Amino acid sequence: MAAAVAFESEQRRHQDVLIGQAFQHQDLTVQSLQEAGEVQANLASGRSSRKVMQSTLAEYGRNLAVMEESLTSAKKQNIANVKGIWRDKYGADLSAEAQRMLRPTQTPKIPAPLKPPKPKYQKPNKPLKPPKPIKGAGGGSVNTINAIGDAMGTVSSIFAG
Repeated sequence: MAAAVAFESEQRRHQDVLIGQAFQHQDLTVQSLQEAGEVQANLASGRSSRKVMQSTLAEYGRNLAVMEESLTSAKKQNIANVKGIWRDKYGADLSAEAQRMLRPTQTPKIPAPLKPPKPKYQKPNKPLKPPKPIKGAGGGSVNTINAIGDAMGTVSSIFAG
């Protein structure tokens, strides 16, 4: 809406410039005709009359050129202003789009949980028959129970004897 108001305002301003230029052109034409009429009314003739007439026409042409350049400049400014309005509108549109919330979408369904693999149990091995003991394989180490028994026997023989 702001862009539409800005476009309308810019068009109105440009139209005012064009109308002003039209009135200025009309004023210059009237002024030039009046000066030419004054030169003829003074009944000046000859070379000085032509010089004054030439000077009047040159001034009229210069003023027309200034007006034309002013009008060209006003048109260029109008184009630049309109481009600026479009650029501002585009920026505002991008900003509004960035702030807009996304439409909700349905989330994908949750997949079923994976089934764990079924365990495969191994049958335990049957115990093997242990090897037969080897005599003297203890390496001469003293058996604790035998050592206690021997010590008790020694103590009892001391008290008996």
